[in-house]
Amino acid sequence: MKLTNLKEMAKTICYVQENGFATRDDLNARLEEIRCKLQDAQQTFHNTEDRIQTLNEQIHYAGQYTSHKAAKAEFLKAKNKKRFREQHGDELDLYEAAVKYIKENMNAHVPLLKELKAQRDQLLQMKKAQRDTCEYFKEYEKELRTACANVDAILEGTTAQNTQITETVLPPKSPEKASVLEHLCKNQQIVEAYKQGSPARKKSDPQR
Repeated sequence: MKLTNLKEMAKTICYVQENGFATRDDLNARLEEIRCKLQDAQQTFHNTEDRIQTLNEQIHYAGQYTSHKAAKAEFLKAKNKKRFREQHGDELDLYEAAVKYIKENMNAHVPLLKELKAQRDQLLQMKKAQRDTCEYFKEYEKELRTACANVDAILEGTTAQNTQITETVLPPKSPEKASVLEHLCKNQQIVEAYKQGSPARKKSDPQR
């Protein structure tokens, strides 16, 4: 949102008011809070992706072990093991590769494929919900960054098209935590301009 006219300026002021940001520091604190929540949500999402990848590997090798363990049993009973390996070498190699993976990554224990697939399905559902949470916080973080930039433009008078409004409406920026609303919402022109628009919705964190 660019501060190109009073209506856009009013939307920013209303957003600040409806979300309870009394000072610029309040707005910045909320931005930092949402950035942290976004980072946490993204990390959780990536951890779930890693776990799904691991489960896919376990499902692959557990299936490979189950499919070729009969060939290994026959090999152990074969009188001519050399000939048997010549005829069934690929199956034995796959079995041995599966055993090696299971020993190194699954504590030499082969869980049921049904159990592994059920765990993966559950994680896939979690991944979808976690992706939605990431998108929510990403959108919210962008919204707050825009609000911060707009408030700075209003308070500091850096927007050329609003120079005259800034000079007549806003007092000099104080190093103290001056109230954004006190500085801005007293101007009747801004209030009247906002009446022609629609109020911004108040954000709340998703209950996930």
